[in-house]
Amino acid sequence: MQKYNSSFLIVLILLTFSLVFAGCKKDDDATVATKALLTTGTWKGVSYRVYSTAGGKTLIDSTESLSNTTKTFSENGTVVTTITDGEGNKTSSTGAWTLSNDKKLTIISLTNPSYYTIKDISSSSLVLSNSGSYTKDGVTSTAEQTATYSK
Repeated sequence: MQKYNSSFLIVLILLTFSLVFAGCKKDDDATVATKALLTTGTWKGVSYRVYSTAGGKTLIDSTESLSNTTKTFSENGTVVTTITDGEGNKTSSTGAWTLSNDKKLTIISLTNPSYYTIKDISSSSLVLSNSGSYTKDGVTSTAEQTATYSK
């Protein structure tokens, strides 16, 4: 009986480890796939939306064009953002980017980090979002910014 319990325990431990490692593999595969999509080509800005509320009332709901902006993510961890003004002059800035397993994207330009969640990514569409909330004097305020890019 003791030998049966030991064998069962060993099999249970091996099964547990294989499930844990298989579960981690899915996250790693998803992150690798997201990185591959992110670093393929240049993303052209489509729109930028700001939505803000306070106490359940909408304060801001504004959408602007991002057609003058591009982002190029490189596999080496750099990102180049280029903005073209109304006269066709281009200004580029280079920063660094990282991606975590839960689709949290960090972009560091100069010394200021920006934190985004990748809400959607495909070979032709990228949607980045960041949001936050705070409460002051019993009133909760929220804000969300969403940037949409295409190829």
